[in-house]
Amino acid sequence: MRSILKTLFFFMVILLVCMRCTKEPGVGGSAIVTGKIYAEDYNALGTLTGTYYAQNYKVYLIYGNESGAYDDDANTSHDGSFEFTYLQKGDYELFVYSDYSYCLACGNAGDSVVSVKFQITDKKQELNLSDITIFK
Repeated sequence: MRSILKTLFFFMVILLVCMRCTKEPGVGGSAIVTGKIYAEDYNALGTLTGTYYAQNYKVYLIYGNESGAYDDDANTSHDGSFEFTYLQKGDYELFVYSDYSYCLACGNAGDSVVSVKFQITDKKQELNLSDITIFK
């Protein structure tokens, strides 16, 4: 009877360990996501006054399908590029803030969120997102 209980206990421990081995989206993998933030400047009348890749601009990343607080962030480089490394397979959402507060004719006063959802499907995937356009 004791050997049966020991064997049952052993299999339960193995089962629990295996269940804990499922990997969630987030850090701990080998995937990389890159992209660039492209800015369009508008004046108070809504006229486009300039375009450029935004440098030192904050980019936020949410792991999985959760809403609310972000899990990671990065600043863009001198050329508007950003990179998130060591990601696991799974679903992600990347977002940045776009500002219309100075543009009276744009109709969207204040900050708005520009978000991109994507999926990492391979543990060594290198995903390059298309340019993300913001308004400043």
